[in-house]
Amino acid sequence: NIQNNAIHGSDSPENAGGVAYLVGEFTNAVVMVLLKNRTQGRMLWLRTISSTVVGQGIDSILFFTIAFGISGLWVGPDGSWLPVFNAAVCAWIAKSLYEIIATPLTYLVVGWLKRTERMDAYDAPRSLNPFGVFGSGPDANAAVGQVADVEAAISVGEVEANRTGELIGTQVVPRPDARATDAMPHATGLGAEQVQPRAIGLLETQGLTPLVAGADAMLKAAQVELGGWAFIGGALCHAPIFGDVAAVQTALEVGRQAAERIGTVYATLVLPQPSEGLGPLLPPAPAVEPRSTGALGLIETIGYATVVGSADAMLKAADVQIERLSIGSGGRIAALATGHLDDVQAAVRAGAEAATALGELDASAVVSRPDPALVARFATAAEGLGSGARQAMGLIETRSTVALVRAVDRMLKAAAVEYEGAYKVGYYLTAAVVRGDVGAVQVAIDAGRQEAVEHGELVSAYAIPQPYSGLEGRLPHV
Repeated sequence: NIQNNAIHGSDSPENAGGVAYLVGEFTNAVVMVLLKNRTQGRMLWLRTISSTVVGQGIDSILFFTIAFGISGLWVGPDGSWLPVFNAAVCAWIAKSLYEIIATPLTYLVVGWLKRTERMDAYDAPRSLNPFGVFGSGPDANAAVGQVADVEAAISVGEVEANRTGELIGTQVVPRPDARATDAMPHATGLGAEQVQPRAIGLLETQGLTPLVAGADAMLKAAQVELGGWAFIGGALCHAPIFGDVAAVQTALEVGRQAAERIGTVYATLVLPQPSEGLGPLLPPAPAVEPRSTGALGLIETIGYATVVGSADAMLKAADVQIERLSIGSGGRIAALATGHLDDVQAAVRAGAEAATALGELDASAVVSRPDPALVARFATAAEGLGSGARQAMGLIETRSTVALVRAVDRMLKAAAVEYEGAYKVGYYLTAAVVRGDVGAVQVAIDAGRQEAVEHGELVSAYAIPQPYSGLEGRLPHV
């Protein structure tokens, strides 16, 4: 009788199924959204299992209560609801166990979707009201409208970022405090009048040397204008070019090929009709007059100590001038030298040999007859303070602050040397410099090397008996 009534005698199961499904699935979605934001997109297993346990628990309770409890179909002669309760619990456990068993399959499917769509975006929940679609009055719509515009723009940006590169994260702040926004450094760069109506091309490389080679090739390949350049961490550097669409496309392709011959190109981008709002994202060109030179040579190393020794070797090997030492981020730093082509080639060979002997050489290049705009952007002379001591120089570099402090302390106690300064190039690398007589500096370096090895990771340690005078004024550590 119970089975016959349940199947033919009432439409309660159909009605109960619809209500339970809507409420249970909505609860499932709410739990999923809240947990994804709480875990910042991590622990998929926790989100799927937790949302199923809560959502299907409510679904099962509502379905069996409405279909077989309130209707009286499964209520015993004594009025007991125990059969309804037992059925709801069994269904809830079965659904939850299935979700747990299917978790590995869920990971496979979700992983495939993320790799295929290159997207894993999620929004901070603004309202979990299922009836919010009908609105809540003109005042609320006006306030939400501005936030909604930002959120819509962020959603579009997430898709584009995942399509062309790697998205790290997004965040919408509905009502930012003025004190916070005023202190932020992002509102710099080009103005709106410098962006439109020209097309923009962007070349991004790993390290400075391939960027310089690519930028020179771009300037020589088409009628484009080179902007400034900047590093953004992780060894990535970028430089924008401006011009008509065809010129930018041609120049960027030639520049990419030239950069790939030297190092790694991370990304390229052409924007035919850029928005004026892009200005703050692009580095401005330095206010320096373009100048010509026979050749531009670059030696890029991992670590400051190595590049200083390389620059000293370059100056001693040929008649060149070290213009500056420029950080390429990710522990990379480059020495840029100018002079006649033969001299620059000889200097780069000597610098590369020195870098290999003292530490790690990342890249080297010689640019013959560089474009004057390229020299102005990358090789503007940097006037350092310089000690003018004309004494021997000792350099030690570690990948640990503790090791460096212990090494410097040991050096100062081991010999009559003076601490001149320290310099950080990223990637946890910090170098310290001491000065003194040749013998004292060598003793100090030997002592510091031993101390650094005992307390951390030593990257480089050596002494320069007679630093070249042309190097003193370019060192940024003083």
